[in-house]
Amino acid sequence: GGDAAIVSVNGKLQPAAKARISIFDRGLLYGDGVFETLRIYDGRPFRFQDHCQRLQRSTRSIGLRLPHPAAWFRRQIDTLLRANRLTNALVRLTLTRGVGPIGLEPPSTAAPTIILFARPFTGYPRLLYRRGLTAIIASIRRPPPDATPPDVKSLGYLVGILAKREAARQG
Repeated sequence: GGDAAIVSVNGKLQPAAKARISIFDRGLLYGDGVFETLRIYDGRPFRFQDHCQRLQRSTRSIGLRLPHPAAWFRRQIDTLLRANRLTNALVRLTLTRGVGPIGLEPPSTAAPTIILFARPFTGYPRLLYRRGLTAIIASIRRPPPDATPPDVKSLGYLVGILAKREAARQG
């Protein structure tokens, strides 16, 4: 899915159709990971350092080791953008705890899985700017802050997905 032709998995560029992660990856099994989405303007990530700081806070909050410095991630993003010939884009960076034994206890030695993909950003339809859009107050609620840290951009977005489905049903 998506518009990505070339993606990066653990620092290796490959065609999106051939990219694979283990079925035992904790991001898939338990939502055990974090992400950042960066807007790219003219080939440059907007507020890159702010995204890196938030990624660091998120990983620290869930006890996940950030495996590389910010400069490594910046090189990966630049390489990915060149490979896809993109200058105005969205880049999604996903970091999972990696492959580990089945069970809730996070493995202490697992190597994190790092996934990056980019897709073109063309803006929003002009009609939205003229007409606006409609919204609802969804019946589903986010977990309270003492249940799930609200400042962590975790992979667990089921609440958002269910709210979006409810909004679509209501038009």
